[in-house]
Amino acid sequence: MIHFTIAQGTALAVSSDRLTKNEKSNELNKSQVALSPNPVSGVLKVNFNAEDGTDVGVRLLSLEGKTLVQQNLKAVSGNNETSLNVQSFANGIYLLEMDIKGVTTSYKVYVQY
Repeated sequence: MIHFTIAQGTALAVSSDRLTKNEKSNELNKSQVALSPNPVSGVLKVNFNAEDGTDVGVRLLSLEGKTLVQQNLKAVSGNNETSLNVQSFANGIYLLEMDIKGVTTSYKVYVQY
Protein backbone atom coordinates (compact mmCIF):
# COMPACT_ATOMS: atom_id res chain seq x y z
CA MET A 1 0.00 0.00 0.00
CA ILE A 2 1.25 3.50 -0.90
CA HIS A 3 0.38 6.57 1.18
CA PHE A 4 0.51 10.13 -0.10
CA THR A 5 -1.03 13.50 0.73
CA ILE A 6 -3.25 15.65 -1.47
CA ALA A 7 -4.79 19.12 -1.08
CA GLN A 8 -5.71 20.21 2.42
CA GLY A 9 -3.76 17.36 4.03
CA THR A 10 -6.22 14.55 3.25
CA ALA A 11 -4.30 11.27 3.42
CA LEU A 12 -5.20 8.58 0.92
CA ALA A 13 -4.39 4.88 0.88
CA VAL A 14 -3.90 3.59 -2.65
CA SER A 15 -4.75 0.02 -3.48
CA SER A 16 -5.41 -1.27 -6.99
CA ASP A 17 -8.33 0.59 -8.63
CA ARG A 18 -9.87 1.73 -5.35
CA LEU A 19 -8.74 4.63 -3.18
CA THR A 20 -10.14 4.84 0.33
CA LYS A 21 -9.95 8.05 2.36
CA ASN A 22 -11.27 6.43 5.51
CA GLU A 23 -10.07 2.93 6.37
CA LYS A 24 -11.96 2.65 9.69
CA SER A 25 -15.04 1.35 7.89
CA ASN A 26 -15.32 0.03 4.36
CA GLU A 27 -19.06 0.35 3.82
CA LEU A 28 -18.30 0.84 0.16
CA ASN A 29 -16.36 -2.07 -1.23
CA LYS A 30 -16.06 -3.65 -4.64
CA SER A 31 -18.97 -6.00 -3.98
CA GLN A 32 -21.27 -3.06 -3.19
CA VAL A 33 -20.29 -0.68 -6.02
CA ALA A 34 -20.23 -1.62 -9.71
CA LEU A 35 -19.17 0.68 -12.55
CA SER A 36 -20.06 -0.27 -16.09
CA PRO A 37 -18.75 -0.11 -18.65
CA ASN A 38 -15.24 0.73 -17.54
CA PRO A 39 -13.54 1.83 -19.79
CA VAL A 40 -16.46 4.02 -20.84
CA SER A 41 -17.04 6.14 -23.94
CA GLY A 42 -20.55 7.44 -23.31
CA VAL A 43 -22.63 6.89 -20.19
CA LEU A 44 -21.16 5.36 -17.04
CA LYS A 45 -23.64 3.44 -14.88
CA VAL A 46 -22.96 3.35 -11.16
CA ASN A 47 -24.76 0.65 -9.16
CA PHE A 48 -24.50 0.55 -5.37
CA ASN A 49 -26.24 -0.82 -2.29
CA ALA A 50 -27.38 1.45 0.52
CA GLU A 51 -29.89 1.81 3.31
CA ASP A 52 -33.22 3.59 2.86
CA GLY A 53 -32.95 7.37 3.06
CA THR A 54 -29.16 7.44 3.08
CA ASP A 55 -27.65 10.56 1.53
CA VAL A 56 -25.16 9.64 -1.17
CA GLY A 57 -22.67 12.00 -2.79
CA VAL A 58 -21.27 11.10 -6.21
CA ARG A 59 -18.48 13.16 -7.77
CA LEU A 60 -16.43 12.63 -10.90
CA LEU A 61 -13.04 14.31 -10.64
CA SER A 62 -10.10 14.95 -12.90
CA LEU A 63 -6.76 13.66 -11.63
CA GLU A 64 -5.98 17.28 -10.74
CA GLY A 65 -8.91 17.20 -8.28
CA LYS A 66 -11.33 19.38 -10.29
CA THR A 67 -14.99 18.35 -9.85
CA LEU A 68 -16.45 17.65 -13.29
CA VAL A 69 -19.81 16.13 -12.31
CA GLN A 70 -21.54 16.12 -8.93
CA GLN A 71 -24.75 14.41 -7.82
CA ASN A 72 -26.42 14.33 -4.42
CA LEU A 73 -28.83 11.42 -4.12
CA LYS A 74 -31.25 10.01 -1.57
CA ALA A 75 -30.78 6.24 -1.72
CA VAL A 76 -33.51 3.63 -1.37
CA SER A 77 -33.00 0.40 0.55
CA GLY A 78 -31.05 -2.11 -1.55
CA ASN A 79 -29.79 -1.59 -5.09
CA ASN A 80 -29.50 1.95 -6.47
CA GLU A 81 -28.31 3.21 -9.85
CA THR A 82 -27.21 6.52 -11.27
CA SER A 83 -25.66 7.46 -14.62
CA LEU A 84 -22.92 9.92 -15.56
CA ASN A 85 -22.52 11.18 -19.12
CA VAL A 86 -18.83 11.38 -20.02
CA GLN A 87 -19.19 11.79 -23.81
CA SER A 88 -17.56 15.23 -23.76
CA PHE A 89 -14.55 14.13 -21.68
CA ALA A 90 -11.11 13.52 -23.14
CA ASN A 91 -9.55 10.06 -23.07
CA GLY A 92 -7.91 9.43 -19.73
CA ILE A 93 -8.28 8.40 -16.12
CA TYR A 94 -10.78 10.06 -13.81
CA LEU A 95 -11.81 9.43 -10.20
CA LEU A 96 -15.35 8.62 -9.12
CA GLU A 97 -15.91 9.50 -5.46
CA MET A 98 -18.78 7.89 -3.57
CA ASP A 99 -19.64 9.27 -0.12
CA ILE A 100 -22.06 7.19 1.95
CA LYS A 101 -22.43 7.81 5.69
CA GLY A 102 -19.21 9.79 5.89
CA VAL A 103 -17.14 7.07 4.21
CA THR A 104 -15.65 8.27 0.94
CA THR A 105 -14.22 5.78 -1.52
CA SER A 106 -12.82 6.62 -4.95
CA TYR A 107 -12.71 4.40 -8.01
CA LYS A 108 -10.73 4.83 -11.20
CA VAL A 109 -12.82 5.48 -14.30
CA TYR A 110 -11.23 5.04 -17.69
CA VAL A 111 -12.63 7.17 -20.54
CA GLN A 112 -11.62 5.71 -23.88
CA TYR A 113 -13.00 6.27 -27.40
